[in-house]
Amino acid sequence: MHIYIAKNGTETGPFSEEQLHEMLNGGLASPSDLAWRDGLPDWQPLHTLLGLRQLPPPRLFGNDHFSAPKSRLNLCSEKNNLNNDIKNQNLTSSENKKLTLVEKAFCALPLLMIAIGGAIGGLLGGVGYVLNSSIFNKDISKSKKYFYSGLVSLASILSYIVVIFLLAALFPGLFEKK
Repeated sequence: MHIYIAKNGTETGPFSEEQLHEMLNGGLASPSDLAWRDGLPDWQPLHTLLGLRQLPPPRLFGNDHFSAPKSRLNLCSEKNNLNNDIKNQNLTSSENKKLTLVEKAFCALPLLMIAIGGAIGGLLGGVGYVLNSSIFNKDISKSKKYFYSGLVSLASILSYIVVIFLLAALFPGLFEKK
């Protein structure tokens, strides 16, 4: 049975019941996360869909896992595997994420080089825009998104300047007024 969960505003899945039980035990999913599978008319809490009679107590210490008999090493590797599964399944949903107007404007900063530098500026600005868009679709903090995007914009501008100087050095009469 394929089950999808909605976590932090993002739908992920499909997962098997076994995977979901492991995710619950590892703290990667919450019994109150919404879940859906074929045949259900609407989303419902995961604990209801899985038929859990009693909710586990809330975690006191983050995602630490205190159940015996698994060793800490095995637990960490299982948790990493589940984290990777979730990240891999989130790739398709995060790639199609809608950017806000501010994020779109920030992504487009390198495109200003079209007005300044014509085809060369347009090419480098387009590359900068594509890179900035991919940065804003990544699952990282907003401050990192703006920082990395700013670096890409700066790199686009510096690349433009380097290309212009190289062209001026290779073709001395190229930029002289006639």
